[in-house]
Amino acid sequence: MKIEIHSEAISLHLHPSEAIWLLNTFQFLQQSYETPMEGLTDQERAYWKGSLLDPDASSSQLKNESEALELERLIWRGDRLKIVNRWLDQFNGFKPQQEFEFKFLKEEADALLQITNDRRLLLAANHEIGEEDMHHDLEKLHQNPKAGALIEIDFLAFVQSAVIHCLEYEEE
Repeated sequence: MKIEIHSEAISLHLHPSEAIWLLNTFQFLQQSYETPMEGLTDQERAYWKGSLLDPDASSSQLKNESEALELERLIWRGDRLKIVNRWLDQFNGFKPQQEFEFKFLKEEADALLQITNDRRLLLAANHEIGEEDMHHDLEKLHQNPKAGALIEIDFLAFVQSAVIHCLEYEEE
C-alpha cells in the first residue's frame, strides 16, 4: 500500500489483495449498518449498545446515560452507512487482478478510522478475540482458528496507522 496526499484528499494505492480486504470490510459494514439491531448477533448488539461504568452515578442516571449512548450509536450507524455506500461506489468496475486507488477526502479521515475500527471491534466480538489473542505468533497463526479475523484486524490496523502517520506528516 502506498499513500498519496492531495490538496483535499488522500489516496490509498492498494495491491489487489489489499483492495479485496478493504472491499470486503466495507461490504460487511454496509450489511451490518443496514441490519436492524434485532437482526444482529448478541455480540454485535452489545458492541452497538455500549456500556457505561461509573461507580459514582446513580442507577437511574446510569440508565439514562446508557440509553443516550445507545441512541447516539444508532445514529452513528446511519451516518456511517452513507459514507460506506459512497466509498463502495468507487469499487464499481474493480477487477481483483489490478491495483486499486481508494480515495477519500481529508475531512473523512476520522470517519475512515472510526469505520475501520467498527469492523475491527465487531470481528473481535464475533470471534471472541481478546487482548491476549492480538499478540499472536505469526509462525503459528495458521494453526489458530481465529487466523482470518486476526489477519483482517491487523490489516485494518495497518491502514489506520498509515492514515494517521500521513496526517501527522502533513501537519509538520
